[in-house]
Amino acid sequence: MGRSCGFLTVCVATVIAAGCGSSSTGTDAGSDTGSTPNPLIGVWTSTISPQTGVSYALTLTFATGGGLTLGLGTTPSCSGTLSYTGYGWTSTATTVAITGTGACTGAGFTCTNGATCATTPLSATSCTFALSNSNNTLVLTCPAPNDSLNLTYTRGT
Repeated sequence: MGRSCGFLTVCVATVIAAGCGSSSTGTDAGSDTGSTPNPLIGVWTSTISPQTGVSYALTLTFATGGGLTLGLGTTPSCSGTLSYTGYGWTSTATTVAITGTGACTGAGFTCTNGATCATTPLSATSCTFALSNSNNTLVLTCPAPNDSLNLTYTRGT
């Protein structure tokens, strides 16, 4: 069942977040030594349906050192990709904060609802997360109006 949204802004791009207290970018916030890699680091994928009949392949890439890339890619509703870069992230054991001013590129992206970089600006929010399945499944929970990112993501390669 699709979500009813006017713009991809509300449905996808609002993962960008403000600060959340103590943080870690390259290590697990629960580690006393700081040597345990943060379990969020990596590529996470899901499918989002911001409108009935429209879906996007959504990819979040949390990089070591604090960089974040958000990508929208090819599905039956869309072709090409949109990529949002230039963001940073920090986390606690259960909260992720994404900061910065990103840039969107998306040459060749076409979608049945006309989504483009111009129609999908990013905004800020704060999200909690839970990991399961040996840290290979991520459940992201963001407050309204950013709850369209409340998806289950699978660790990619």
